[in-house]
Amino acid sequence: MDETGGEESEESFSDKASELFDGVSETVKKVGVGKILLSLVLLFVAYTLFSYYSSLSVFEVRVSEKDSSKSFSAETVLISYPGLFSEELKYGFDEAEGLYKFSGVPSNRQVQVTVEQSGYESLVEAVVPGEIGGAFSAQLAKNTPVRLDAVDSLAGVSMGASCNRFFTVVAKNEADYDAEGVSLAGDDLPGFYFVGDPATISSNGSVSLQFSLSTKNAEKGETSGRVRVKGTSRGLDVSLVIGENPRMDVSPEDIRQSSERLEPVQVIIRNTGETDLSNIKISPPGDLVSIPPFSAEDNASLRSRKPDAEFKFWVTPTAKGQGFITVSADCIPTKQIGLYIE
Repeated sequence: MDETGGEESEESFSDKASELFDGVSETVKKVGVGKILLSLVLLFVAYTLFSYYSSLSVFEVRVSEKDSSKSFSAETVLISYPGLFSEELKYGFDEAEGLYKFSGVPSNRQVQVTVEQSGYESLVEAVVPGEIGGAFSAQLAKNTPVRLDAVDSLAGVSMGASCNRFFTVVAKNEADYDAEGVSLAGDDLPGFYFVGDPATISSNGSVSLQFSLSTKNAEKGETSGRVRVKGTSRGLDVSLVIGENPRMDVSPEDIRQSSERLEPVQVIIRNTGETDLSNIKISPPGDLVSIPPFSAEDNASLRSRKPDAEFKFWVTPTAKGQGFITVSADCIPTKQIGLYIE
């Protein structure tokens, strides 16, 4: 390679760069630094104004009660946004459509929506109108004196795929007046369904409420959600682990005795699957057998049994006859123990 040629190229580039710098310096001297800075500021302001006014649009806000589609007018509905053009925007309320319509809202900037109404929790939320289609649904949660307590743990609940399972919670009224129309709602829970009718809870009283979940269309794995007092934000977190359907083994398969010598027999219910057995029910055949009352601990065991766990109880035949002791659980075919007393 010709070293002399390389040196000449470098010198040529340096000369051109020096000439360009001298030209810029001369321009700055003639125009002045202040004027150049002012021009840049004016360009920035012009661009900001163009972006602002070209993005103004109508923004609609619908106010309704949580878990309800019926809209209403609230005491306070504001849209504000910070920055160079900070202001609270005015609106018109369309009674026929149940909508607040705000004009001149920047669609590409974050705005703050504030909604307030007596008897409800205040709502303050930041949104970008253009990202949500120019409309916002403000669902207000009612203030309520009712709280929920879990009967059994709602954390890490094991459920089989394509199963239904029932859960019980206790609703406690903490006020000195009756709470009417109390029911349950679910957020992000598979196949949520409130079982029963809305309840009236007397002052400082409590009632048991039931709901069910269905994993029929749910994917296997972990998921979480929330059960709460309908129309409110008060509730309990629920987490699920969805796996294979549960399996259950019951022994003995039948009980055969003579009526002249009736003896107690131990029945064993065993979880042979990989998910919890839930809501186990034992149904004796009329007056043919006697089953001692279950303790609170026994009842808790019947509501949920972990994999490989057993539940044992005693059955005492009491009369001559034939029938079946039926054992059932969520998501499992019913098991029967034949009873033959001669």
